[in-house]
Amino acid sequence: AAAKRLRAGAATVVGGATGGGSSSMPGVGDPETIISWNVNGLPPQLKNAWSEFRSFLEKERPDVLCLQEVRMAAAGPRGCKRGDGQRRRRGEPKCDTPQERSDWQLVQSTFLAAVGSDYSVYWSLADWKYSGTAMLVRKPLKPSRVSYTLPAFAQEGASSLHQDPANKTWHPEGRIICASFQSFDLLATYAPNNGNDEAAFARRAAWDSALSAEVKGRQRPLVWVGDINCAPEPADVSHPEWFLQQCYQGEVEDMCGQPGFTPGERKRYLSILDAGRLVDSYRRLHPASEPPPAGGPYYTWRGHPPVHQPVAKYHGKGMRIDHCLISEELLPRLKESSILGHSEGRIGFMGSDHCPIRARLVNAEDKTGCTSVAP
Repeated sequence: AAAKRLRAGAATVVGGATGGGSSSMPGVGDPETIISWNVNGLPPQLKNAWSEFRSFLEKERPDVLCLQEVRMAAAGPRGCKRGDGQRRRRGEPKCDTPQERSDWQLVQSTFLAAVGSDYSVYWSLADWKYSGTAMLVRKPLKPSRVSYTLPAFAQEGASSLHQDPANKTWHPEGRIICASFQSFDLLATYAPNNGNDEAAFARRAAWDSALSAEVKGRQRPLVWVGDINCAPEPADVSHPEWFLQQCYQGEVEDMCGQPGFTPGERKRYLSILDAGRLVDSYRRLHPASEPPPAGGPYYTWRGHPPVHQPVAKYHGKGMRIDHCLISEELLPRLKESSILGHSEGRIGFMGSDHCPIRARLVNAEDKTGCTSVAP
């Protein structure tokens, strides 16, 4: 009953609220301003940095806001456990425990209250407080379809690592939301970390394989945003040689180095771009062949500063692992692709270890004012 009372006030929550894996409605227009942010736990950031986040929302007012790593468990049968195979309602938060109810009440009283009736909100949540994504679409924009997995994950024989056994129309960790607008599809993902062992390598490889199949077979232009968890070139990390010496250094040579910057991941990332005829919008507008200064607005993830110790291993280092990738045919509409945080102090990160990124695309009918795009 308490969970029902908490959910009753969230009139803007539409994603999967009836338990289905997709929703369809008339398509109206295209988003122009798209912001993506790995929030690194939505309830903690609302508790600790809500004032800054609220100011950011009031200033930016994006047409679409995509959040990754919201870390809110999906609703399900009473007493359900992580990985138990029971059917979840991944578009609704779990509100069984006092902490879960407190977290959702905080989300409602701050974040959802601030966006009010201006946005439709789509959630895709995991079994436990892990992973999970959200997409907010400013009204009157209406996607014609919203889906929560990829065909390659839903088909028979697909990797069980990325398939919900109780409902194949959702990714089991809430890592995918795809919305179809008037002239392009918007795919928002939270890629799994490559990890440091062969099981984790296989999990990420299965993810990359499905993404490659998805972008290769698409019939519509695509904008793909999110924490893609890969810095594809040396210019995308602050200290390339240092990152290559971190973490796994075993026999699988192309997996050696910092997850997100291993040779194997980078090779697969570039092959996915080639397969889908996709362009890295930020790098197209901001070319670089060498790592830019570590303190500038060039890296979307940054290491935590020292807290209870004199030195923090990753402090002062950064990676560009959050991206906006667009189909080649959308390049004439690309106006901006920006990183909205900077410095060792993680200014603009709003409590997360990632900062938001922003892309702007003009409508197909109005290409005036577009940023010149180098060939």
